Parts: sequence; structure tokens; C-alpha cells
Amino acid sequence: YCSQSSISTAQINRYRLLSRETLLKGAARAVELQSHTYCIVMSGRSPSAKEVDEVTATVREIKQKHSLKICCCLGLLTPAQAGRLKQAGVDRINHNLNTSREYYDEICSTHSYQERLDTLKACRDQGLELCCGLIVGMGETLHDVVAVCGELQELGIESIPVNFLNPIDGTPLEGTNHLDPRFCLKVLVLFRLAHPSTEIRIAGASE
Repeated sequence: YCSQSSISTAQINRYRLLSRETLLKGAARAVELQSHTYCIVMSGRSPSAKEVDEVTATVREIKQKHSLKICCCLGLLTPAQAGRLKQAGVDRINHNLNTSREYYDEICSTHSYQERLDTLKACRDQGLELCCGLIVGMGETLHDVVAVCGELQELGIESIPVNFLNPIDGTPLEGTNHLDPRFCLKVLVLFRLAHPSTEIRIAGASE
């Protein structure tokens, strides 16, 4: 599903981690737009030691200048990396399960479902809030949707992004179209009923 996957042929821009100056300008712009949270996102399996150094230094500077919550989405994290991010001032980690344990191997081969759970646990143990959700419409069953909803209940997630697949040309799921508006609403109702006090966000979709 991901245009940044190694097997994707999607035509996308590729670049290194943005400079600290660019990220600081983005944070200032977020404040101008009256945003409350600023998210730093990387592609890849997990960050290198150098990338963690750059992110933590940038987060400290943002926190010194602005009263923004900082969310990071950096891939798989070790307990030590999660601890460094927390100490730097990161408030929340985004790390999606994407689908159920049973269907996971059908959509991802570079890392396991358990590795995702381990990252979430490492972040929780360090006192970080968790943003974790799923992608609906990748060919999963109704059981898969309910199963991941239950898994997120057990994890006590603060924010759940419910993504509805926007199939990208050049990925194995291009042309996939299993969704209709009524079904999408049913999924949102399910998540609201199952997570009555959790922030639930529609985080991706085509019209």
C-alpha cells in the first residue's frame, strides 16, 4: 500500500531527513495556523543513531521556542531510543498496527506484527502517548477490522487514526476498491463505540 516501499514503483520525491532549519520553520508555521501538535515523520524500517540525534536536537529547540505538542513517526524503536525521544520533549509516538495480526503478513514483509507491538510497549514504558491505528480497505475481512479494534482497546491508545485506503499507482494495491461511504461510516461507528473516550481521526481517504 505504501508509495515509499522498496517494491513500489510510484513516482515520488526521495530525500534525506529535512534540515533542522526546515523543521523549525514548519513548527513556526504550525503555530501561525494555530495547530496544537507538530509531527515529524520518517520513512524506513527504523531510525539510525544519527537520525535519532538529529530529531532529538530539533525537538528540544522547537520546545524551547513554541508550546507545541510533538508527535514523531519514526518506525521501529528500541526502549533506549524511545527514552531519548521522551527526554528530548516528544509527547506522542505514531506507530500504526495497520491491520489485524492474522492479515498482517499479507501486507507487510519487512517487519513483524510483534515488532510493532514491541515498539508500542517500549514507547508506553517510557511514558510516551500512543497514536496507533489501521488502514481499512486492503482486502481484509470484517473479522480483521474487529480484531484490530480489540487489540487497540487492550493497548489503551490515546489517538486512533482510521485510514481508508487511497490506492496508489505503482503499489501492489493499486486499483483496489473495496470501500463505499456506508461501510466507512460503520467502521467509524464501531471504533467510536469501542473507544468512547479516545481521539478518533479520519486520517486518510479519497473522496
